[in-house]
Amino acid sequence: MGTITRLNGSNLYWLGRYTERVFTTLDSFFNYFDLMIDVDKDSYVKYLEKIGAPNIYTDDNDFFDRYLFDKTDPNSLRSNLERAMDNGIVLREAIKSSSLSYLQLALNMFKSVRGTRKVRYDLLPVKDDLYAFWGSVEDNMEDLEGRDLIYIGKAVERLDLYVRLSYKDEDIRRVFDYMTVMVHPYENVYNPVLNVEAYKSLEKLLTRGKGIESCRGEALSLISRLVEVKTVNFEYSTEFEFSSPISAHSFTLRCLPLSDDRQIISEPRYIIQPTGGVIWNSRDSFGNSLLCGRIEKPHGKFSFSVKGTASITSSYTVSGKAPVMYAYQSPLTHPGEALTAFYSEHQPTESNVLYRALALADSLYEYMTYEKGATDVHTTAEEALTLGKGVCQDYAHIMLALCRMGGIPCRYVAGLACDEGETHAWVEVNDGSRWYGLDPVNNCLISTHYLKLCHGRDYADCPIESGCYVGITESTQTVRSCVAQ
Repeated sequence: MGTITRLNGSNLYWLGRYTERVFTTLDSFFNYFDLMIDVDKDSYVKYLEKIGAPNIYTDDNDFFDRYLFDKTDPNSLRSNLERAMDNGIVLREAIKSSSLSYLQLALNMFKSVRGTRKVRYDLLPVKDDLYAFWGSVEDNMEDLEGRDLIYIGKAVERLDLYVRLSYKDEDIRRVFDYMTVMVHPYENVYNPVLNVEAYKSLEKLLTRGKGIESCRGEALSLISRLVEVKTVNFEYSTEFEFSSPISAHSFTLRCLPLSDDRQIISEPRYIIQPTGGVIWNSRDSFGNSLLCGRIEKPHGKFSFSVKGTASITSSYTVSGKAPVMYAYQSPLTHPGEALTAFYSEHQPTESNVLYRALALADSLYEYMTYEKGATDVHTTAEEALTLGKGVCQDYAHIMLALCRMGGIPCRYVAGLACDEGETHAWVEVNDGSRWYGLDPVNNCLISTHYLKLCHGRDYADCPIESGCYVGITESTQTVRSCVAQ
């Protein structure tokens, strides 16, 4: 595959999908905009139903502005173009800087025309920029298989939107035929991996002679399964070395990830050293998986490791209602003067829970400085905010405090992330039916690069390792983690 690895194969595919999403949506959006002006100002509600996006807008004017330009709206055209740009930056060496520059031009246009009177005409150059981007990729990418993966992403996205927006059957079949040419040479080569069963079922559905209108739901379900989720191998280990032997060592470990809506864990394996102790599995009151044990004999080292495989979707949400305890402050998040003043200054006005949380994350990201060694595991959110610096645990605690001050139930998450080399912390906020994962350190929604281990009200509820022993000693700790394909 030349310069295209299995890891950035996923980036290539989503680069194709995001750019196509912006391009095709610009065409269809303004047809509904005309209906809003000339016939029915609430026609945007039908549009949102068709594309499967939640109606979080107060009226037609709010929809028109935010759906096009609001970067905090995960469904907006600008946020999709931002995600395309993020993937493009990762792929700069493969797609070349000249190609990336066209995405930047399109993004600059979205930033500059918001609020103008001729938005429809002002955004026309965006389509030209995307045409130029695809043409530049065609001319400059040396890896032809990688280039085709961008086109596969484009085709899947266009197929999805054409079905959702009731394009003509012949247009839908034409897109599918184009995709067929692209995918056949590369079945089971890339990550993402083609789901051959879903592909063949969709092919049969589209060629049976019946209109798409009669089987839209089934078609969309098959399209969503055309490309499998990202599969990663994960490994986490911790070793303690004691200056003198300890004994009667009881411990609790939260290092075994559980499956949920966005991650499916398979083949988890663990090793605990020294051997010879009593080990058992359990669950805590937050639903986390526990490895509990006791080692009676003296030992100068203690280590544990876990490894396995996880299939992770691109979704940043899991279903579930928030128990009432997550609405209240916990010992490490209780606000003082600094947090109260910060929230008063940066209190969000958005009505949507996710957008309020994203606004708070923006303010926190601008204010704090990431610095190791400035805090420890006992530092409270109030203390970290006063310092103005800290690590992922501190960012998460401050974010939890701010969200709870705003009436948003939320919880602390400990897990693993690509390129971290150690554990990472983020938060999940709840809107009444779903949890949304946000990483305040990187000011982003979580992605396929994040693997969740455990959660609680704050760090004290879910440390990866805790325990007690008999002995007078000092210890050093070494932590290693890896999430990779």
